[in-house]
Amino acid sequence: MNTGFLRSPSDGRKHAYNLAFLDESHVSAMLDLQEKVLAVLPDRDLFAPSNAEAVARDLGSEGITVGLFMGKELCGYMSLHWVHWDIGRNDELNLEQSAALPHDEIPRVVRFRHSALHPYLQGGGNSVMKIMAPALLERARLFNPPPRYLCSLHSPKNYASLNFPFSLGMLAVRLIINRLGMYRLLCFQDCENPLLASSSDSIAVSGADAPRLLEIIADGYCGYAIDRRESESLIVFGKCEKRDMPRRD
Repeated sequence: MNTGFLRSPSDGRKHAYNLAFLDESHVSAMLDLQEKVLAVLPDRDLFAPSNAEAVARDLGSEGITVGLFMGKELCGYMSLHWVHWDIGRNDELNLEQSAALPHDEIPRVVRFRHSALHPYLQGGGNSVMKIMAPALLERARLFNPPPRYLCSLHSPKNYASLNFPFSLGMLAVRLIINRLGMYRLLCFQDCENPLLASSSDSIAVSGADAPRLLEIIADGYCGYAIDRRESESLIVFGKCEKRDMPRRD
């Protein structure tokens, strides 16, 4: 797996890291890392922890998970989940984006589902996530069939988290309410026939303004970038340019 050096936003120093795929022996360390994240969050709406059962499902049976280690300590992880396992389970994503696809396309839908990052590395989360995501996608492409559609859920107020799907070319296409009653933006992309968002008529919206988010998404806008301003950060939306996608008969 990959090794390298990562600069910590906390002390500005470079630290050696290595990536490794996780298995069920790492569940306890993953849950401990979640607790460290929750202990420093100013707003609990920014992070929805997962229980041991949900985490374990993406350690080989229904998905894959990569961990970032500094020495022997797990300092970050990210999972990729095959969405077709959720059919009939009433999962919070509920196949919202993939339900209109032909049945034979649903096994090609994957979701970035679980992730956590040690507070020591927070502030540089986008760069850390971009280290882990390529390793996940490279491994996932070895599966048959390989994934075509990417999706993920993010708090609309967690701009650092949203930077990750936007960096992969994913677009925020829907605002939903998760199982805990929290608003989440659903990000999506078709890797073979990408959806695009026009920047010519862009609108910047606060992630805390749920009514406005619902309104512009209903008008055909998709989020594609973060606008960091001196006093606040905003989500940038543009008109979604539809592409012909496989549809269910």
